[in-house]
Amino acid sequence: MLSLRERPFVRAARVAGASDLADHVRAPAAERDADVAAVRRVRRGVGRCFAEASLSFLGFGDPRMVSWGQMLYAAYISGSIRHAWWSVVPPGLCITLFTASVFLIGRRTSAS
Repeated sequence: MLSLRERPFVRAARVAGASDLADHVRAPAAERDADVAAVRRVRRGVGRCFAEASLSFLGFGDPRMVSWGQMLYAAYISGSIRHAWWSVVPPGLCITLFTASVFLIGRRTSAS
């Protein structure tokens, strides 16, 4: 917030004599910066979640921990991946929807 005080558009508003306007101009820019930072943190978390699910699916995960990758791995090892679609679709769909939703929220936030 303090770094925005020195930006050219705030200085121009002060030169024009609008000291209160500078505060109103500064707030949306700070909110946008905070939104972008939050989306970046969530993306990092999604990347870690996706990496964990991938490693668990390959059999490198902790067998005591329940995760979407572990569920897919168990379905693959038991052979039910071919015959019991209901053991594969929910975790796969959850991974897909979660990743797509974070991607779309990130695009919406960075576009505004």
